Amino acid sequence: MPDKNILMLLDRASYDAKAYMSSPEIFAEALSELNTSESELFKNYDVVFHLITAADGAIESYTHANKARTETAEEAILVDRLLIEVWKKHHRFFIIDNSTGFEEKVRRIIDEILNFLKIN
Repeated sequence: MPDKNILMLLDRASYDAKAYMSSPEIFAEALSELNTSESELFKNYDVVFHLITAADGAIESYTHANKARTETAEEAILVDRLLIEVWKKHHRFFIIDNSTGFEEKVRRIIDEILNFLKIN
């Protein structure tokens, strides 16, 4: 839809897979199988906002009420850091930390999204 402005917010992205794979070679093999590259995957995302896991700095909010959440706090922090490592090369990568309470964290991400939309 080239004549439409579309905003899509994703909880996970295809490039996240790199953080979960056991080696860079396996990720490279997956890219080859999909006939794509890291730079092509990056082009799918105009901006990346990474919200630090509650397990890192807001442990009281890290619960298993969500049945999809199976990681321990320690595992969540490890995966979170791996995700930061793989995404940090993106030209518009922003981290939203746990320096505030949850409601303020949500306000901060909304503000960042709105700021991004204003410049584009």
